[in-house]
Amino acid sequence: MKGRGILGVEVLGLSGFSVEEKVKMKEKEIEFEVFKALWLMIRHEKLETVYLNSVSEIEETSSKSLSFVLTKKKEIDFIESLQPFTLPNFKIINLYKLKEKDKRIKDFLSSSFPHKIEKMMAYPFNYANHTFSYYFDNIIKISYKVHKQMVLSNFLINVRQFGRLITAYKHVQEFGLTYCILSTPVVPNLSGTMKNARISTIDFSYSGADYTSDWNKNSQEFENLIEGLGSSEDLRLSLKLILLDDCGIQKHNADEILRNNRLSKIFIHM
Repeated sequence: MKGRGILGVEVLGLSGFSVEEKVKMKEKEIEFEVFKALWLMIRHEKLETVYLNSVSEIEETSSKSLSFVLTKKKEIDFIESLQPFTLPNFKIINLYKLKEKDKRIKDFLSSSFPHKIEKMMAYPFNYANHTFSYYFDNIIKISYKVHKQMVLSNFLINVRQFGRLITAYKHVQEFGLTYCILSTPVVPNLSGTMKNARISTIDFSYSGADYTSDWNKNSQEFENLIEGLGSSEDLRLSLKLILLDDCGIQKHNADEILRNNRLSKIFIHM
């Protein structure tokens, strides 16, 4: 069966229904085989027809790791064209070069994000620290779809946002805020929000460096952050490792701060 699919690509040799037939059936999730054909077309601008059973390169997508470079027009166009479909489940989704405000990405997060993935990573456009407000509610709402690891890099995150983020993602194994500016002038209150937390690793790598939060000069903000983590009994039980690479904190000082907040059994990697 063949049909004209998303972006006008002609998809041949596919089992099941064409994209248009799925729309008529009100079936909103793209089959993974259909998605692979469409994504291969995106990666090869001159490709007009995809023969699913004869193109060996398509098998490279079978690992189900998907990265969008959000400054590339063809990838943004693809994301926009997904509406109203939901992507198939992937192991990993990476969003690179995320602009500070882009409604198409916001719509993707709210409507087309897969039902289940293992890991999500997001990075802003120019590696300067961006405010997180525009996408914040969408990132919170998809939290239940991310099952193992969440990593955000190069964002400016305030204390209220930090509390909501770690609470929303308390079920993942690894929670990472790397290269971020973490503004914690007061202690995040996590004492009643982290019940049944499963986080075993928290990664703050480079978020305390002199070009981010500068915990060498702003040590009180680091202490506030750790005090917030230690305020949750469930998190104290689940947490095994904190990554503090290039965070401006001496290990003996970090160890002392953790001991003061009932986190003495946590291993620190620096």
